[in-house]
Amino acid sequence: MHKLSQIGHWLKHQWCRFNGDDAYQQYLDHWQQHHGESETQPQSRKAFFAAETLRKWNGVKRCC
Repeated sequence: MHKLSQIGHWLKHQWCRFNGDDAYQQYLDHWQQHHGESETQPQSRKAFFAAETLRKWNGVKRCC
């Protein structure tokens, strides 16, 4: 049963990484490691996802 629980946890983790559900947490982890000692604050969840949406969809998105 313990092995099945581990597999379930791993699958959930992979699913969250695949669909971007953990993107904000990854951003916060990175920010804390690299910018945590600065006087600035990390972006809010709403601001983070707005910036990510602009980054993803801004510019040419076609091959030809």
